[in-house]
Amino acid sequence: FVAELIRECPRLSVLVTSREPLGFEGEAPLFLKGFDLPDDSSLQNGSSPALQLFVHEARQRDASFGIERSQFAVFKQICELVDGSPLALRLTAQWSLLLSLEEILERLEASVGFLSPTDARNQRETLHGVFAGSWRMLSVEQQGALARLSVFVKSFDTAAAAQAADVPVRTLFELERKGLIVRSSLGRFAMH
Repeated sequence: FVAELIRECPRLSVLVTSREPLGFEGEAPLFLKGFDLPDDSSLQNGSSPALQLFVHEARQRDASFGIERSQFAVFKQICELVDGSPLALRLTAQWSLLLSLEEILERLEASVGFLSPTDARNQRETLHGVFAGSWRMLSVEQQGALARLSVFVKSFDTAAAAQAADVPVRTLFELERKGLIVRSSLGRFAMH
């Protein structure tokens, strides 16, 4: 339907959110990533989107919640661990009523499964639900490739993917296009 609209109305612009590019002629995909890590000045002026989101979500449970200067380094570690993911930050903030930032970080380091929400209304509000939806959209070959790529603790290049995980470059491209792996500026890939 969207492709037909664009064909029939050449001056029409359409903004679409999707897990992957749709493949229309003239499509200009914009891949979103997590929030940037907050810097020290963002604590003073509150300019970090990650900090703003976390505090907003935490205040839904405790109106007096705030992050003190002494806690900022731990908050930065949390942001780094969840790769700035807005969903993960929201889910992390839900625990601020019961746990200190240090305790939250400790649990995150042990397992991201800790982020299962206490009050999810649907599966798209959970990391597991988002991943499961993406997993179902993969071919069997892509699922196998993603599973084999999980052997890499940090980043990897195309040669390592081919040699250690038997994943061809084309499959890397497909997984990146679907947002399941990310490419760094140095031509290396990493799992989310």
